[in-house]
Amino acid sequence: MRFKSKVFATFCAAFFPISSWAQCSGPDYLSSLEPDTVAAITARADAVPFGQGLIWQATRGDAKITLLGTMHLYDDRHQDLMIRVTPFLQESDLILLEMTPEVEAQAQSGMLSNPEMLFLPLDSPTLPELLPAEDWDMLASEISKRGIPSILAAKSQPWYIAMSLAIPTCAMADIASGKRGLDHMIMDWATTHSVDMQALEPWDTLFTIMSADSFEDQLTNLQLTLQTISDQPPLMMSLLNEYFAEKPALIWELSRYSVENTPGISVVDAAMLMQDMQTDLLDTRNANWIPVITAASAQNDTMVVAVGAAHLPGETGVLRLLEQQGWTITPVN
Repeated sequence: MRFKSKVFATFCAAFFPISSWAQCSGPDYLSSLEPDTVAAITARADAVPFGQGLIWQATRGDAKITLLGTMHLYDDRHQDLMIRVTPFLQESDLILLEMTPEVEAQAQSGMLSNPEMLFLPLDSPTLPELLPAEDWDMLASEISKRGIPSILAAKSQPWYIAMSLAIPTCAMADIASGKRGLDHMIMDWATTHSVDMQALEPWDTLFTIMSADSFEDQLTNLQLTLQTISDQPPLMMSLLNEYFAEKPALIWELSRYSVENTPGISVVDAAMLMQDMQTDLLDTRNANWIPVITAASAQNDTMVVAVGAAHLPGETGVLRLLEQQGWTITPVN
């Protein structure tokens, strides 16, 4: 069993976070845990290489790369962070991101021309036919709060609906208004100042990862997501707080604890899930990005690399992989 959507929601929060604090309020997840539990989670995070910090520099010879850990949705505190990173953008010859505006346009075009990416085949049973009635009723109610009509959700791929449900309703106002996260603020800055941008991977990378599970596992995943709807706001608030405290490793360890304590998942399954997610969403992509980064650095003396904050720390993180390529890594305080 692979319960991707809950971990994917966690991933996105450093990695797609909530933003509208007037609407998303209340105690955060971390503060609700026992002190001994918080200490254990923190100790694991403290042991992670490059586990604290959102702005880093890598140097090798005359080449310099500034690496930024981003979130993909809006938060008011991004304004201050953008002020901090602007000097590095101003001196850059190239900005590498997970997606550029051109690649996002390719994604939109690709989804329109390939509806089977998001929707069930015409001859397939719909979700109301595949799920127990009480699960479908809850799904229809929750998905409508996120701006997706239930008639459309009924014909959607389970992984896509599970991922949509993983975004708390309190975040939807900012999404609907077009507010975006640090990476898009950087894109807007680069467009305004005519600085070249380059994508680190093809537009369909995450779609391929999220749709890779069997259909049966996707349905199980969807049902488990419904069971944890009430946990979303406090968990996301913790993830945001730790992001702006510049503790990406703590975010991942808190995610691990959350998955381990999800109803219906054993400790063994939780460990396998986290390893699968780290491999699929982080490790493999990080390794694929390094040749792209190093090739670009050969053509541009000064660059910025802006990626989801979870990609930076750890033995298989972007910072360690660059260090193994002979780059000297230093934090920017």
